[in-house]
Amino acid sequence: GDSVAVAGSVTSDDTFSQLWTMLEGQYGMVDSLTELGINGADDLAALVGTQAAFSFNYPDDQPVIGAVLRSDDPAKQKEIFDGLGDLFSQVPEPTIAFGQEGDTGYIAVGQEIADLKAPATKIGDVDSFKRVVEGEAGSILFVNVNAALALPTVSSMLDGGAPDTRAWLEPVSSIGVVSTIKGDYAHAVMRVTFN
Repeated sequence: GDSVAVAGSVTSDDTFSQLWTMLEGQYGMVDSLTELGINGADDLAALVGTQAAFSFNYPDDQPVIGAVLRSDDPAKQKEIFDGLGDLFSQVPEPTIAFGQEGDTGYIAVGQEIADLKAPATKIGDVDSFKRVVEGEAGSILFVNVNAALALPTVSSMLDGGAPDTRAWLEPVSSIGVVSTIKGDYAHAVMRVTFN
């Protein structure tokens, strides 16, 4: 509920085939993913899953990121998590944890897995979210602009070279984008609320 930004999406096999094809065109990307135990579109699909939700916050100049990933192949997802856990166990800050319960995987950066499973507040209960994200959605993006502007990192970045951006953003409270795909057509709605 206290996130600066939240994104979520329902995915399909086609999503990962297209993404893998795009990644193949990026120099060194497939090699890097292979080192992480991700060897193709099927592995990418097992990791991210059929439903994915991400949250981001940056209190005290430390990132707090969460991912909740529902997978059709939890065994492969766990195998990838185990490899990632071994790799990231050597990183002192921020802490990165990987967990799984049933078909749902969790990635917690700068927080505990328990915080993702049972957050103090849920984003769906936050008024600013409810005003800009509503209706049927295949994917959503929500940005709490007031919270983002209050972050010291964002504030100093804007003060350091983007004063016009700050002037444009200050009246904005939140931004929400909801999209759906039906057949061959995509439909997206962007809502903006103001202070």
